[in-house]
Amino acid sequence: MDMEGGAMDIDGLDNTLSSTSSTNGIQGREGHVEFEYTGREPVPTDVTHVRFHPSVIKVGGYAIDYDNDYDGLAEIENEYAFKECHKLVEVVFNEGLTKIGRFAFICCKIKSITFPSTLEEIDICAFKCCDNLEEVVLNNGIETIEEMVFSDCESLSSITIPSSVTNIERHAFSGCSSMREVELNEGLKNIEDHAFSSCDSLQSIALPSTLTALGVGAFSGCSSLREVVLNEGLKKMGENAFKLCTSLQCITCPSSLIEIGNSAFEYCRHGLKEFEVNEGIQKIGKAAFNSCISLKRIVLPSTLIEIGTKAFYHCNILKEVELLGKMHLQIANL
Repeated sequence: MDMEGGAMDIDGLDNTLSSTSSTNGIQGREGHVEFEYTGREPVPTDVTHVRFHPSVIKVGGYAIDYDNDYDGLAEIENEYAFKECHKLVEVVFNEGLTKIGRFAFICCKIKSITFPSTLEEIDICAFKCCDNLEEVVLNNGIETIEEMVFSDCESLSSITIPSSVTNIERHAFSGCSSMREVELNEGLKNIEDHAFSSCDSLQSIALPSTLTALGVGAFSGCSSLREVVLNEGLKKMGENAFKLCTSLQCITCPSSLIEIGNSAFEYCRHGLKEFEVNEGIQKIGKAAFNSCISLKRIVLPSTLIEIGTKAFYHCNILKEVELLGKMHLQIANL
């Protein structure tokens, strides 16, 4: 940010203040105080709605910082663009915006967001802890959902990931406790660690065939999750992937899956009664099904080489284990 000569350049952009803005905002319909953001002027304390001037193509680092003793928006600085603006409920993004910087709207009271088609990047934690956020429409063109972008958005009920997205990074949607629906489109290659952990209302998930890796704890603690469809293409399921999914009843494993990670289904206590491991799997990790106390039957394929320590520990009513074909199996203490 360059302040030389009184001009302000945010992330290399020299923006011109709109003459329609005033230091007290634009008084809109009753209860609304609107402000046109240009990247040059401090935003007033009473602003509830922000729209972006067409000249703005990037919202970046500390653009507007929050003062704990100042209930609103303060001055343009370096990062945390609209952090903790507790009165801010609506933001309209203009076409031409390409990037939203890290922590830009963290802890705001925004209710819905529609991103422009030009947007290419939403940086880490940009909308973290926006606990009133109910609706997000992601544009086709974004390639990565960065880490913790929407984590702990407790009112967010659904999300559709566009086909342009190839990677969902760690904790991207973790703690979205009202999330009931997640649509993952073909094109997605990787879901990283804890990306959807503790989404307590999520009931089912289908993973696309383009997905090859499922990270550590990717869906751990999704206590309402009942059905999981793992499509052909998935090769490795990370440790703790579905740990503490206590309502899980049905899971379909593809033949492409080679490894079930440590503790992948640990403490899936109440619903999981039967599990068939398809041909192709070579390893079941340590404690993979530990304390699945409703598990009664499991089918193990001829391709299986290793079963880790305590893989089926405390599966107290497991009565039937079917071994397919001739197996050369290394079995630890189950």
